[in-house]
Amino acid sequence: MNTILATSKKLRNLASKLAKSIIILMMAAMSVVIIIQVYVRYVVKGSFPWSEEVARYLMAWVVFMGSSLGIETGAHVGVEFFVSLMPKRSRTGVKVIIKLAMLLFLAAAIKEGFSLCISIAFQRSPALMIPMIWPYLSVPVGCTFMFVQLLPSFLEDLSELIRPTGVGKPGQVVEGHLRVTSS
Repeated sequence: MNTILATSKKLRNLASKLAKSIIILMMAAMSVVIIIQVYVRYVVKGSFPWSEEVARYLMAWVVFMGSSLGIETGAHVGVEFFVSLMPKRSRTGVKVIIKLAMLLFLAAAIKEGFSLCISIAFQRSPALMIPMIWPYLSVPVGCTFMFVQLLPSFLEDLSELIRPTGVGKPGQVVEGHLRVTSS
């Protein structure tokens, strides 16, 4: 379990660096396109028919890649009031169940997202005339990054649930339990 956890953490760190780089590039490109479009529309009194489409597709990519970073940092909205009232072991169990459900959802989204991409691979966007697979790929790729970000956290909680941490020395009270050794 430790080697799987260590490998998943390395993969998470790599995915995080890659996601940050992709987000920076896409946000820069989106900003440039929007600034040029505003200039052309209000100063030159014309417009580019493709600028809105580019901005929309880039924003979809930024949202899905950014969501993976939100999972890594725990920045997504959650209701933890009732869970925080539970004993530590129960809290860990609930976290494992929730993260397992999230992993299953992300796996389904990855599978169905790639299926959708394959089915619309020959469809073209209205203004840019690029294959629609590129904007639609944001869903399965982003969900893959989210899966990679969530997996180490799930494995840590699972290993804590299976083998609780904080096992003390004989005679020491740990989480309300007295550890006794037989001699």
